[in-house]
This record gives sequence, C-alpha cells and structure tokens, in this order.
Amino acid sequence: MRPIFDWQTREVASLLEVHEGDVRNCTWPAEVAIDVLFIDLAKTWSINDVIVREFFPALVPGRSIVIQQDYVHPTCPWLAVTMEHYADCFEPVAYVPYNSMVYRVTAPLDRDRLAAAPVSGLSPAERLVLMDRALARSAALLTDDDRVELAAARCLLTLASDGVDAARAMPPAHHRAVPARDPGRPRPRPRSALRHR
Repeated sequence: MRPIFDWQTREVASLLEVHEGDVRNCTWPAEVAIDVLFIDLAKTWSINDVIVREFFPALVPGRSIVIQQDYVHPTCPWLAVTMEHYADCFEPVAYVPYNSMVYRVTAPLDRDRLAAAPVSGLSPAERLVLMDRALARSAALLTDDDRVELAAARCLLTLASDGVDAARAMPPAHHRAVPARDPGRPRPRPRSALRHR
C-alpha cells in the first residue's frame, strides 16, 4: 500500500510527514497544535474513539477546523453522534455536498474529558438522542439527499439498539423531517452506488 500512497501524493510529498501504521496504536501530543483535522479514517466506533482522544485535544479554539469526511454516510453514524456529543466545542460552518461537514473549534477539549466518556461508551438511547440533535442542527446545511442519508444512519442506530421492527418504522417519520424540495431549486445529483462506498 505504501508505494500506491507515495505515487498518489508524489506532487505534494515535500509537504507531508507520514505516520505509517495502525491508528489505534498512535499517540499525538496535545501541545502540538492541529490547525486542520481532516477525518476520513473513522470507519468504526473504536477508531473514532482513538481519533477523538488523540487529536481533539490538539485543536485550537478560534483557529482549528475539523472536517468530517463521511458525516452523512449511513454506515458511519458515530461521526454525527460524536460531533453532537461535543457540540459545546464545535460550530458547523459549511457542508460539502455528498460528504463532508466542516466545523470551527470554539472551545478546548481536554484529554481527561475525552478519555472519561468515549462516544462508543454511550448508551443506545443517548446515541439516538444525539443523532436526532445532529439531524436538527445540520438540516439547514445539508442537501435533501444528504438529510435522507443522515436519517438512514439514524435508522441503523435504531436497528442496532431496538431491532428490525423499530428500524422499519423509522423511514416515514424521517421523511416527514425532510422538507419538500423547492421545484425551482436544482436537484442535487444522486449518489451513484458505484461512487458510494
């Protein structure tokens, strides 16, 4: 894999400092500030916890930006849950359609707080409450299609906590939460299954 990475990044290689290995074994010193944290690696609850614990303490209020690449991806509900769990420290400022939510850091996150309450340790009920808050808070920034995708992530959380019947009951409620599309507004391009992991 490393040769592929090196080839893909060859034009910017002089700007990179590569930390190769399993992110679950990484550490990051909180005193080494991170100005832009682009997260496209948090593919499980446990990896998400490591990213939050190791990198969030290095974010600088008023300066740092966090970009959650797969924010609306239905199979990554922990991203929206995480950003709502720490909503007192982040302000959503932009959204790149079909993928990334951009946040400004507004308050410090200390390592003790993050280690004491990892997002993976939240109860199913707490996760659902946070997901509902994420749906409400991000609604104005998301496209219609992306609101539906984030609602699908909520359905997956419901499936995991309450079973198939409860998850099947979700779509009508969440479709009501998605406003009718303005006929004068251009329709966002649909996400192709081939482009969508």
